[in-house]
Amino acid sequence: MARVNSSLEISLDSIIDSENDVTTNKEDERDIQKTDPFVDKVTGRYVRHNWSLVALEDIMDLCNEKREECDKLPTKKQQIMKLFRQNRDLLEIFYYVDCEKCNCATKVNSENSNNVKCCRCDTVLKTKETNFFVSFPIAPQILKSLKDNWSYISTFDTSSNPMAFTDVHDGEILRNVLEQYRETDVNIVSLSLNIDGANKFKSNALSVWPIQLVQNNLPPRIRFLPENIIISGLYYNNGKPDCQKYLLPLVSELSELKENNIKITIENEDFTFKPLITLAVVDLPAKSILQETKQFGSYDGCTYCENPGELVEIKRDKKKKKAISKDKITTETSKFVRYLEGDEDFKLRDEVDTLEKMLQVHTSSDGKAIDGIKGVSCLVGLEHFNIIFGMGIDYMHCVLLGSVKRLMDFCCNPKFSHRLFYIAPKIRKTLNEKILAIKPTSSIVRKPRSLDQRKNFKASEFRSLLLYYLPVCLPGCLPNRYVQHIRMLSAAVYMLLKENIPRIEVDQAGEMLNDFVKQHQDLYGKENMVTVIHLLKHITVAVEKQGPLWAQSAFPFERNNGCILKMINGTTDVLYQMSTKYVLKNSLTNRPDDTKKAVRKNDNFLGKSITIAEHGLFALNVVNLQRLNLSNVPLEVYKRCQLGKSIFTSILYTRPKRSVDYFVKLFGGQIGAVKFYWKMGEENFVFVEEYEVIDNIYHIEKVQSTKKVIMAPIEFITEKKIFMQVGLYKYVVSPPNHYENE
Repeated sequence: MARVNSSLEISLDSIIDSENDVTTNKEDERDIQKTDPFVDKVTGRYVRHNWSLVALEDIMDLCNEKREECDKLPTKKQQIMKLFRQNRDLLEIFYYVDCEKCNCATKVNSENSNNVKCCRCDTVLKTKETNFFVSFPIAPQILKSLKDNWSYISTFDTSSNPMAFTDVHDGEILRNVLEQYRETDVNIVSLSLNIDGANKFKSNALSVWPIQLVQNNLPPRIRFLPENIIISGLYYNNGKPDCQKYLLPLVSELSELKENNIKITIENEDFTFKPLITLAVVDLPAKSILQETKQFGSYDGCTYCENPGELVEIKRDKKKKKAISKDKITTETSKFVRYLEGDEDFKLRDEVDTLEKMLQVHTSSDGKAIDGIKGVSCLVGLEHFNIIFGMGIDYMHCVLLGSVKRLMDFCCNPKFSHRLFYIAPKIRKTLNEKILAIKPTSSIVRKPRSLDQRKNFKASEFRSLLLYYLPVCLPGCLPNRYVQHIRMLSAAVYMLLKENIPRIEVDQAGEMLNDFVKQHQDLYGKENMVTVIHLLKHITVAVEKQGPLWAQSAFPFERNNGCILKMINGTTDVLYQMSTKYVLKNSLTNRPDDTKKAVRKNDNFLGKSITIAEHGLFALNVVNLQRLNLSNVPLEVYKRCQLGKSIFTSILYTRPKRSVDYFVKLFGGQIGAVKFYWKMGEENFVFVEEYEVIDNIYHIEKVQSTKKVIMAPIEFITEKKIFMQVGLYKYVVSPPNHYENE
């Protein structure tokens, strides 16, 4: 088999038929005449655990040992794929091959994969690993998602809230779109677009660039699950894709769906759905590519306002090698564009004006950029897409991997040892000890690490640092004005990450972020007024246009990138491996990821009970306000309990060494540490050592024990709080939302 065909023929029909296996005989064909639900389960595990096709063959063969002859499973790749082709609605795969002569991308499918010619110059196309990309139609994927998730969609309220921001439909852009179709029978499926690169192998520079779509008509608790994220395209190369070509199939399909909406009958009722991309969530380099604007480090690099930037002289150390002795360090001065704070307020860019400038650049003879605009964006063909504010500000890249990472580098990098914000090694050791002593809840998977390892930190670790650890650990390690500066950023971002953000809090967060940016210039210098710091001023505008920060975050896309990379088992035919497994996963009627663990019918205690008798134990029942004397009374208690899907522990449960899951808030507003759980008759109770709030650091509460014990039904537990002890002081804080799970 020629390599050309193996790379080109990605569809299941052509790939499997091209394998050098023995042709199936009549007896084998008899075995795969009917669909066996067990095949779905086995194939589901194949997708879930990213086996190779050979491993799937072996598993099928192993399962056949205990099955009757008439129920034999298919054990050859050809048979397995034939079974799915005949009995499943497989997602269609298209691939676009680049012509080496005219650089035009030609659409190819399995029926005409041999000797395909370029659609423009008739050159016979020759393929290799990196000169084509894969495209999946999104209409059938949306249709399947509507059927699979209808029980959630039908009860999800997408009406806008005039008093607060609770989701993307409260943002101005989607709210206006929904208002236009309110009197029609068309239901809008709002989509969030993401394009970003992910590298699988360290041995080469090739990266996968998937086009991913999140469906905003799904409730947030299931919206960001990998199985509900739609993949529209796959690109594999050592460079960035040409978005004009790469996004063309998606833009063309959405254009066709303008008139030919998705129609579906559910529960004997007809519905019409219209998919629209209303939000693009990308990092700054990808944003420049999609919008056809200058990169973020140049003049007019801000795509939100008309601040042109200023040249700032920056002194940098440069090593010069000597012929014999050690390297000599010299200082050189260079000029870079920075976005400085001053008396002038620059207005926000206007969408109509921006589109006109795009057209001017496109029709001009010299093609010179106008106000940072280099050409016509590939996104202007999307219906109802706002080319300015449709590009959300992703707080993962802008705030966490941008601003917070830079602040930590300022504090810990020895090249800033002469500045006030530098933390000396001895003091940094104390700071690390404070951070490492914190035991967050088990929902925070990445536990605290030393700041000396900050180069390897993930974005979720910077989020924990910003929202929880730094505001309580920095005092005593930095001058107070620097501590207050970071606390201001922490409080503002926390507000904008909440599940319900009152509009007055958006205004408050905006004022805090403006003050943060202004103070940043005074504290860290003009040379550090980079784009990610400047963009903090526009975050509240992004929230007003597109909803809370968690709704326009790249976290779910980055997580799904990891799932996509796990589909790769080898370095050859990478696109084939990913596309095949994605199509198979999409075709399964009961995917393993959808199989939820059984939830207890009645919330129960976990583990075995133990008997304790505590001296001086008095408890106040919060229901009837009676005070119980349980001093020296033997009690049969439990260390853990389960409420819904959450597991709560107690002080008695000492097995976890790096997490605390016993600090809770009760229905009446009381907070405290769970001592144990007790069953009295048919009722289950929780005993809590009560704490009181003595001070606040914005969203973080400083607490101390009242030495009182309260007793309440376990149903009174409303949430689990993050408990932090720093030296002699104790603090608690609630997660801003429950949608961003690690």
